[in-house]
Amino acid sequence: SDDVVAQFMYDEYKRVGEDKENFDVLLGGVDKDLRQLIGWHYNYDKNNIYWVNYFDAAYLFYKQCLMGDSGDNIAGIVNIPDKIKKQYKLKSKSVGEKTAVTLLDDCKTVFDMFVRVVNLYALQYPDTWIDVLEENAQLLYLKRRNVDSYSLVDKLKSIYFKDKILTPEQISQLDSRNSLEVAKFLFWEDFKHEEA
Repeated sequence: SDDVVAQFMYDEYKRVGEDKENFDVLLGGVDKDLRQLIGWHYNYDKNNIYWVNYFDAAYLFYKQCLMGDSGDNIAGIVNIPDKIKKQYKLKSKSVGEKTAVTLLDDCKTVFDMFVRVVNLYALQYPDTWIDVLEENAQLLYLKRRNVDSYSLVDKLKSIYFKDKILTPEQISQLDSRNSLEVAKFLFWEDFKHEEA
């Protein structure tokens, strides 16, 4: 049912973009996963209406990629490497809510979040990071369109290197225009606007 709601919200987003005045859909609920959806939200437990923009929706998605979801048996980052613990002054072994916020705190763009998540997955799962990240992302992401999922591996190959997979280091060194395209892809949408 979340995916049906997501498609409905996405249709409205495609119609008007982030034009708050003309966004005619209000999504009521308390499930944090729904904050991946751009648009107006109503939390009936707190009795408040709020707007979720593109950056905030992506932030929640990438935060979930780091934390995983124990209720859905999605691991996320379970053993934070020592160099990351030292860099961010972390005491925790795995990524929970507070640690995810700390790890994403200095990210100013969606691409910054993408690079951070990719690098952490590459450290956690050195030989299989792209497969694990793709699987977790597809499980965590609310589908907005009624189409088959894309393959992250195939998409990265087609955008950059026709016959080889990008390493996290290569991803973090891409020029900003292509980087934005990769970040948009990982958020699975063709958004109408560009980031500044």
